[in-house]
Amino acid sequence: MGFAIPAAIGIARVSESRVVAIVGDGGAQFSIAELETIRSLDLNIGIYILNNEQHGMVAQFQEEYLDSQFVGTRQGYSAPNFAAVAESFGIKSARVGGHARLIKNKFPSTEEKKRATLVEIMVDHRFKALPKLGGKTRLGDL
Repeated sequence: MGFAIPAAIGIARVSESRVVAIVGDGGAQFSIAELETIRSLDLNIGIYILNNEQHGMVAQFQEEYLDSQFVGTRQGYSAPNFAAVAESFGIKSARVGGHARLIKNKFPSTEEKKRATLVEIMVDHRFKALPKLGGKTRLGDL
């Protein structure tokens, strides 16, 4: 968690092409301060944050193995409006719903793709990360 944005920075420093980072909201919080680095170095990075307002992979584990006790993943979890944070760093951004028709006109234009942009895509917390490998033992079976 938290590797996509710093990795994109490293790639953008040695690449002349646009770099794209796709990250969840939980992972983005680990490296959100790197927006300053992206802006100050004027890097050509497009960041797409899939925001399901939870630590999705951990919540999925909690649902399957811990009787849906979403402590620290949904309960007690919060995230900023990433688009607003990006704008505060001077990075063009948009926050959109998850439906394709809503997203269609919000993605960066060709001209905007020459500089840093951030698109925060709000998705329902019920969507799963699939395929997911898992064990066959439940916590209660131990």
